[in-house]
Amino acid sequence: MYSPLQKRFWTEFLHKARTASNEDLLVYWLLCPSFFLYVAFHRLPLLYAAPYIYVLVRSWREIKLGNHLPFVKSNPFFLLVMVLIFLGLLSFLFKDSYFLAKPMVRDLLIIPGYLLPFVFHHSFLDKHVKAMFYTLIVAYIFWIDYREFDRFFITFFSARSTTEFDMGLFFGLFLLYFFWQKDWKHILINIFILLLVSKRAIYLGLLPAGVWLLYHYFLPRFATEKIRFGLLLFVFLSLTVFSFVVVDLLDWYFHTVKGTDKRIDFLMNGRAFSLNFILFKIQNSDLWHGLFGHGPGQLDVQISLFRPVHWAKYYPEPSNPHNDYLKLMYDYGALGFLAFGYLMSRIYSRNPLGTALFLFTLILFFFDNSLIHSYYNLISFVIFYVGVTHPNEKALHQS
Repeated sequence: MYSPLQKRFWTEFLHKARTASNEDLLVYWLLCPSFFLYVAFHRLPLLYAAPYIYVLVRSWREIKLGNHLPFVKSNPFFLLVMVLIFLGLLSFLFKDSYFLAKPMVRDLLIIPGYLLPFVFHHSFLDKHVKAMFYTLIVAYIFWIDYREFDRFFITFFSARSTTEFDMGLFFGLFLLYFFWQKDWKHILINIFILLLVSKRAIYLGLLPAGVWLLYHYFLPRFATEKIRFGLLLFVFLSLTVFSFVVVDLLDWYFHTVKGTDKRIDFLMNGRAFSLNFILFKIQNSDLWHGLFGHGPGQLDVQISLFRPVHWAKYYPEPSNPHNDYLKLMYDYGALGFLAFGYLMSRIYSRNPLGTALFLFTLILFFFDNSLIHSYYNLISFVIFYVGVTHPNEKALHQS
């Protein structure tokens, strides 16, 4: 039985949860605990489930208030999510699609995880972004070693490659936000953390995103929504085309221009093996799979099944393609790929800050497996809606 003190605690706890605003509920009650569990304990399931939990709770709240749900009114975001999932699953009906439960389940959560939060409108504030910012700092500094139940170690800036890449993703987004806000104190803190944990791909993503923010600051007339949408879609398609030719271009450059016999697979950390294999699989797909894809997670399965032993010398990754454009193309086909790029560009072009966030993401799609780290989009989503609520930094400071 619960003591009176425990009953009082849980009563107040549930009351605060019921009366919290939708924005507070998502950030303070769901995202902050989820990110802390992931970084401190490396527990991911709650983060992958967070968009679905929130949509269910938000839908229940809207129904209680007598409001219409946005996807009942044929919200295009929701409908496209359903179409993408349906087309991907439909490909499992064909015999040449291999089935592996883990990547399939994981990838089934990815695309909806990117789009579902945008079904509802939100009014996030600066305090919500900073709550996640400090939660991640605390979680990373005090990484609790959960492997031994009778002992707890506190490790300062522990070095783990997956977490380092994720922290680079998180704090890359935060840096763009604070740069837009001109919050120099948090910019310095952010840069310090990035120097400790980030990879080169993060810096490559920050460069065009930062240039865009400067362009918008000095030439706002030439940064309209149409221009922003065109820019994002152009980068999305250009990097896709570049993904198809990058190995041949590098091979031509080093052998013809530089006259060197350096191995391209070594220079690309083994990615040449992976890219050539993926391109072969895409180019040899039949019409159905070319249009609608092979199904969620199936590129990872193909790499796992057919990865030759000699790959391990240059490419130790067992299944990761390290290029999300080709992964989208193979798993969801040309139609799903174009629908995803169009819709994400349309969403993030709604404000200049969102454009910078998605430019950062597009660069990472080319260099690494950032698509399967879809939970970082939850941070991007919150920051994006701060930009919608406060279209410039002056409005933010006046709020």
